[in-house]
Amino acid sequence: MLKGFEIVKAIDVNESLLKYREKGALRGKYLGFENLEEYYTMALPGCTDWTGFPGSGKSEFLLECLLNTSLFYSWKHLIYVPDVGDREEILAILIHKITGKTFDKRYQSNYISELEVNRELDWVLEHFKILVKTEIKAKITPYELWDFAVEYSDSVQGGIQTVTVDSWKDLKHGVSYDGQTFQRDDKYLEDVLSYRNAISEKYKMHLHTVIHPTKTEADKDGKRRA
Repeated sequence: MLKGFEIVKAIDVNESLLKYREKGALRGKYLGFENLEEYYTMALPGCTDWTGFPGSGKSEFLLECLLNTSLFYSWKHLIYVPDVGDREEILAILIHKITGKTFDKRYQSNYISELEVNRELDWVLEHFKILVKTEIKAKITPYELWDFAVEYSDSVQGGIQTVTVDSWKDLKHGVSYDGQTFQRDDKYLEDVLSYRNAISEKYKMHLHTVIHPTKTEADKDGKRRA
Protein backbone atom coordinates (compact mmCIF):
# COMPACT_ATOMS: atom_id res chain seq x y z
CA MET A 1 0.00 0.00 0.00
CA LEU A 2 1.22 3.50 -0.79
CA LYS A 3 2.30 5.39 2.31
CA GLY A 4 -0.25 8.12 3.11
CA PHE A 5 -2.95 6.64 0.85
CA GLU A 6 -5.69 4.03 1.12
CA ILE A 7 -8.42 2.34 -0.91
CA VAL A 8 -11.93 3.30 0.24
CA LYS A 9 -13.87 0.47 1.89
CA ALA A 10 -17.62 0.38 2.49
CA ILE A 11 -17.22 -0.21 6.21
CA ASP A 12 -15.26 3.04 6.50
CA VAL A 13 -17.72 5.29 4.70
CA ASN A 14 -21.19 3.79 5.12
CA GLU A 15 -22.16 5.95 8.11
CA SER A 16 -20.63 9.16 6.76
CA LEU A 17 -22.22 8.63 3.33
CA LEU A 18 -25.67 8.30 4.89
CA LYS A 19 -25.06 11.53 6.81
CA TYR A 20 -24.03 13.17 3.55
CA ARG A 21 -27.27 11.95 1.96
CA GLU A 22 -29.30 13.28 4.88
CA LYS A 23 -27.80 16.72 4.49
CA GLY A 24 -28.65 16.72 0.78
CA ALA A 25 -25.08 16.88 -0.56
CA LEU A 26 -22.73 19.72 0.26
CA ARG A 27 -24.50 23.04 0.68
CA GLY A 28 -22.94 25.82 2.69
CA LYS A 29 -24.35 28.29 5.17
CA TYR A 30 -26.52 31.27 4.29
CA LEU A 31 -24.46 34.43 4.76
CA GLY A 32 -27.15 37.02 5.28
CA PHE A 33 -27.54 38.21 1.68
CA GLU A 34 -30.53 36.77 -0.19
CA ASN A 35 -29.24 37.78 -3.62
CA LEU A 36 -25.93 36.00 -2.92
CA GLU A 37 -27.26 32.66 -1.69
CA GLU A 38 -27.93 31.23 -5.16
CA TYR A 39 -24.29 31.80 -6.12
CA TYR A 40 -22.24 31.43 -2.96
CA THR A 41 -22.51 29.85 0.47
CA MET A 42 -19.82 28.96 3.00
CA ALA A 43 -19.41 25.22 3.48
CA LEU A 44 -17.35 23.06 5.81
CA PRO A 45 -15.02 21.95 4.35
CA GLY A 46 -14.27 24.47 1.64
CA CYS A 47 -11.80 26.94 0.15
CA THR A 48 -12.49 30.41 -1.24
CA ASP A 49 -10.08 32.73 -3.06
CA TRP A 50 -11.08 36.40 -2.98
CA THR A 51 -9.67 38.79 -5.55
CA GLY A 52 -10.50 42.12 -7.16
CA PHE A 53 -9.13 45.58 -7.79
CA PRO A 54 -7.46 47.44 -4.89
CA GLY A 55 -10.05 49.15 -2.71
CA SER A 56 -12.95 47.22 -4.25
CA GLY A 57 -14.13 45.86 -0.88
CA LYS A 58 -12.69 42.33 -0.76
CA SER A 59 -11.71 42.48 2.91
CA GLU A 60 -14.81 44.36 4.06
CA PHE A 61 -17.17 41.91 2.41
CA LEU A 62 -15.27 38.83 3.60
CA LEU A 63 -15.30 40.10 7.20
CA GLU A 64 -19.04 40.79 6.85
CA CYS A 65 -19.63 37.18 5.78
CA LEU A 66 -17.46 35.79 8.58
CA LEU A 67 -19.25 37.96 11.13
CA ASN A 68 -22.64 36.71 9.96
CA THR A 69 -21.57 33.08 10.39
CA SER A 70 -20.66 33.95 13.98
CA LEU A 71 -23.96 35.73 14.60
CA PHE A 72 -26.08 33.03 12.92
CA TYR A 73 -24.17 29.81 13.70
CA SER A 74 -21.62 30.72 16.40
CA TRP A 75 -18.71 29.96 14.06
CA LYS A 76 -15.22 30.95 15.16
CA HIS A 77 -12.45 32.21 12.95
CA LEU A 78 -8.68 32.46 12.94
CA ILE A 79 -7.74 35.53 10.94
CA TYR A 80 -4.32 36.78 9.87
CA VAL A 81 -5.17 40.05 8.12
CA PRO A 82 -2.26 42.52 8.17
CA ASP A 83 -3.67 44.16 5.04
CA VAL A 84 -6.72 45.24 7.05
CA GLY A 85 -4.62 47.03 9.67
CA ASP A 86 -3.28 46.62 13.18
CA ARG A 87 -5.20 44.91 15.98
CA GLU A 88 -7.13 48.03 16.97
CA GLU A 89 -8.19 48.75 13.38
CA ILE A 90 -9.36 45.17 12.87
CA LEU A 91 -11.38 45.22 16.07
CA ALA A 92 -12.83 48.63 15.27
CA ILE A 93 -14.08 47.37 11.89
CA LEU A 94 -15.71 44.30 13.43
CA ILE A 95 -17.33 46.25 16.28
CA HIS A 96 -18.56 48.85 13.80
CA LYS A 97 -20.22 46.09 11.77
CA ILE A 98 -22.02 44.78 14.86
CA THR A 99 -23.11 48.08 16.37
CA GLY A 100 -23.31 50.40 13.39
CA LYS A 101 -21.37 52.91 15.50
CA THR A 102 -18.27 54.67 14.21
CA PHE A 103 -14.84 55.15 15.79
CA ASP A 104 -14.46 58.35 13.76
CA LYS A 105 -14.80 61.41 16.01
CA ARG A 106 -15.95 63.55 13.10
CA TYR A 107 -19.37 61.93 13.44
CA GLN A 108 -20.24 62.69 17.03
CA SER A 109 -23.91 61.76 16.71
CA ASN A 110 -22.90 58.17 15.88
CA TYR A 111 -19.60 58.05 17.80
CA ILE A 112 -19.22 54.80 19.74
CA SER A 113 -19.12 54.99 23.53
CA GLU A 114 -16.62 53.30 25.85
CA LEU A 115 -19.46 51.20 27.23
CA GLU A 116 -20.34 49.92 23.76
CA VAL A 117 -16.71 49.09 22.99
CA ASN A 118 -16.30 47.15 26.23
CA ARG A 119 -19.62 45.38 25.76
CA GLU A 120 -18.75 44.05 22.29
CA LEU A 121 -15.01 43.39 22.69
CA ASP A 122 -15.26 40.07 24.52
CA TRP A 123 -17.80 38.69 22.05
CA VAL A 124 -15.66 39.67 19.07
CA LEU A 125 -12.52 38.12 20.54
CA GLU A 126 -14.42 34.97 21.41
CA HIS A 127 -15.38 34.50 17.75
CA PHE A 128 -12.39 36.10 16.00
CA LYS A 129 -8.95 34.84 16.94
CA ILE A 130 -6.74 37.58 15.53
CA LEU A 131 -3.16 36.55 14.77
CA VAL A 132 -0.70 39.47 14.75
CA LYS A 133 3.06 39.86 14.59
CA THR A 134 5.09 40.53 17.71
CA GLU A 135 8.30 41.01 15.69
CA ILE A 136 8.58 43.18 12.58
CA LYS A 137 10.54 40.62 10.55
CA ALA A 138 8.46 37.62 11.59
CA LYS A 139 7.26 35.54 8.64
CA ILE A 140 4.96 32.53 8.41
CA THR A 141 4.43 30.14 5.52
CA PRO A 142 0.95 29.01 4.45
CA TYR A 143 1.79 25.50 5.66
CA GLU A 144 2.72 26.82 9.10
CA LEU A 145 -0.41 28.96 9.33
CA TRP A 146 -2.79 26.14 8.43
CA ASP A 147 -0.98 23.71 10.74
CA PHE A 148 -1.21 26.25 13.56
CA ALA A 149 -4.93 26.66 12.91
CA VAL A 150 -5.48 22.93 13.27
CA GLU A 151 -3.45 22.80 16.49
CA TYR A 152 -5.04 25.94 17.93
CA SER A 153 -8.54 24.74 17.10
CA ASP A 154 -8.18 22.02 19.74
CA SER A 155 -7.85 24.68 22.43
CA VAL A 156 -10.96 26.61 21.37
CA GLN A 157 -14.37 25.57 22.63
CA GLY A 158 -16.32 24.44 19.59
CA GLY A 159 -13.19 24.60 17.45
CA ILE A 160 -12.21 26.90 14.59
CA GLN A 161 -14.43 26.80 11.52
CA THR A 162 -12.56 29.16 9.18
CA VAL A 163 -9.05 30.47 8.58
CA THR A 164 -8.47 33.72 6.68
CA VAL A 165 -5.30 35.17 5.12
CA ASP A 166 -5.43 38.78 3.93
CA SER A 167 -3.45 38.84 1.88
CA TRP A 168 -1.45 36.04 0.24
CA LYS A 169 1.52 38.39 -0.22
CA ASP A 170 1.92 38.70 3.56
CA LEU A 171 2.99 35.07 3.86
CA LYS A 172 6.41 33.57 3.21
CA HIS A 173 6.39 31.68 -0.09
CA GLY A 174 8.53 29.39 -2.19
CA VAL A 175 9.43 26.83 0.48
CA SER A 176 7.59 23.53 0.87
CA TYR A 177 6.24 21.85 3.99
CA ASP A 178 9.46 19.85 4.35
CA GLY A 179 11.81 22.72 3.53
CA GLN A 180 12.28 22.14 -0.19
CA THR A 181 12.86 25.36 -2.15
CA PHE A 182 10.86 25.77 -5.35
CA GLN A 183 12.45 27.47 -8.34
CA ARG A 184 9.14 27.88 -10.18
CA ASP A 185 5.93 29.48 -8.91
CA ASP A 186 3.69 26.97 -10.66
CA LYS A 187 5.38 24.03 -8.91
CA TYR A 188 5.11 25.81 -5.57
CA LEU A 189 1.42 26.60 -6.06
CA GLU A 190 0.75 23.02 -7.09
CA ASP A 191 2.21 21.86 -3.78
CA VAL A 192 0.86 24.51 -1.40
CA LEU A 193 -2.69 24.58 -2.74
CA SER A 194 -2.93 20.79 -2.71
CA TYR A 195 -1.89 20.93 0.95
CA ARG A 196 -4.50 23.61 1.64
CA ASN A 197 -7.26 21.53 0.08
CA ALA A 198 -6.22 18.46 2.06
CA ILE A 199 -6.20 20.41 5.36
CA SER A 200 -9.67 21.80 4.61
CA GLU A 201 -11.08 18.36 3.83
CA LYS A 202 -9.51 16.53 6.76
CA TYR A 203 -10.36 19.07 9.46
CA LYS A 204 -13.66 20.37 8.01
CA MET A 205 -12.50 23.98 7.89
CA HIS A 206 -13.16 26.69 5.32
CA LEU A 207 -9.92 28.38 4.25
CA HIS A 208 -10.14 31.90 2.82
CA THR A 209 -7.35 33.60 0.88
CA VAL A 210 -7.38 37.21 -0.30
CA ILE A 211 -5.22 37.64 -3.39
CA HIS A 212 -4.09 40.87 -5.07
CA PRO A 213 -4.19 40.64 -8.87
CA THR A 214 -1.31 41.99 -10.93
CA LYS A 215 -1.50 44.74 -13.55
CA THR A 216 -4.51 46.56 -12.12
CA GLU A 217 -3.47 50.01 -13.33
CA ALA A 218 -6.13 52.10 -15.02
CA ASP A 219 -5.63 53.36 -18.57
CA LYS A 220 -5.84 57.02 -19.61
CA ASP A 221 -9.65 56.76 -19.61
CA GLY A 222 -9.76 55.33 -16.08
CA LYS A 223 -10.66 51.83 -17.22
CA ARG A 224 -9.00 48.65 -15.93
CA ARG A 225 -8.38 45.38 -17.70
CA ALA A 226 -10.60 42.48 -16.61
